[in-house]
Amino acid sequence: VDSKICYDCEMSEKAEVLGVNGENLRGRPLFSGMEAEDLQKTKDVLYNENGIPQSFPSVVGRYRRNDGTLVLLETSGVPLFTEQGDFVGFKGNERVIASISLQSSESVGPTLEAVYAMAPIPLCVVDRSGRLLAVNYRHGLLTDQKRSSLVGTFVADLHPESGEKIKEDFARLDAGMPARESEIEVLGREYAVSVTPLYDASGKVVAISVVHFDVTERNRLKRELETTNKRLEYMSVRDPLTGANNRRHFDMTLKRAAASMARHGGDLSIVMVDIDHYKHYNDTYGHIAGDECLVFVVKAMMDALIRADDALFRYGGEEFALVLCSTGHYTAKKICERLKNVVWDLEKPHRGSPFGRVTISIGFASVSCPPSSMGWQDITEKLLKASDQALYAAK
Repeated sequence: VDSKICYDCEMSEKAEVLGVNGENLRGRPLFSGMEAEDLQKTKDVLYNENGIPQSFPSVVGRYRRNDGTLVLLETSGVPLFTEQGDFVGFKGNERVIASISLQSSESVGPTLEAVYAMAPIPLCVVDRSGRLLAVNYRHGLLTDQKRSSLVGTFVADLHPESGEKIKEDFARLDAGMPARESEIEVLGREYAVSVTPLYDASGKVVAISVVHFDVTERNRLKRELETTNKRLEYMSVRDPLTGANNRRHFDMTLKRAAASMARHGGDLSIVMVDIDHYKHYNDTYGHIAGDECLVFVVKAMMDALIRADDALFRYGGEEFALVLCSTGHYTAKKICERLKNVVWDLEKPHRGSPFGRVTISIGFASVSCPPSSMGWQDITEKLLKASDQALYAAK
């Protein structure tokens, strides 16, 4: 579906499921035809509390056909973004999990036993010894055995992990606690397992009804979303050329550090770094070589940062910056000297420099104050101005 959550293809199979054969669903909303009671809660799962599109692993909605059939559709999906991070729509799956005739008929109608046997998801009943008392057709497929041969079989013999979980389920139910929801893998598929206790006339748990929901695709989409989110998070804070943190992330980091200092006091230092005679480097070697020089210098500086919280930011062009939290003048100066030396030791040729190699100039400023002596805006303004002046002096 597109960014307006409307189909961008014909969806002829869904049209058939909804009893509108031959209709083109392209351009119609994803949940068109869903019962009004389900519609709003379904829409709410597409976005988080900040309005950002998110994955929706399993949404079940009711659709009523003209022939009186109630269709239950399960929908799952993940958001799609461009490389620039713009939302363009969702991709995912829809599948029928039940189709129930609502037409009343006294002479014709499935028995409860028949409904259980032909339910589209694996169902079984297990007694306290872990033995299967009843299974449906789908459960037979789950175990890759004939349904008739499964009754009386111990679950632990079929799937040891499930056998152990069943013991835990009965122990929790006997203690008055609900059985835990869990996930298992069977024959290469992943299933969410839901357990319901079955009681005798005295209220004792004598067996459990177990339902297996196939969540293979949902989990795949979830893992895909996590990978996508990590990539988007990386893209949102990184400079694409050098791999250093970008200017936007620098502003956010400095603001948080200054706000923390305004509340709690302490030390904070800002370092500004500039590659010397960089314009001459570009004029001499070309812009492609200039980009390679930036990457080369940034890698050397990042490798020289040995503290976990120290991060390098591309401030703009050939200028870089560091925010050094809980760092006073003495330590900041040592870090600056180390950065200057590692770039010098690269011995990268630069005919446009009087040193004959690529070098950097550094200016830094440090502030130390008790809580509430300055607001965070004052702290950032003073540090940026002082470090910029120090860099100018170093140049």
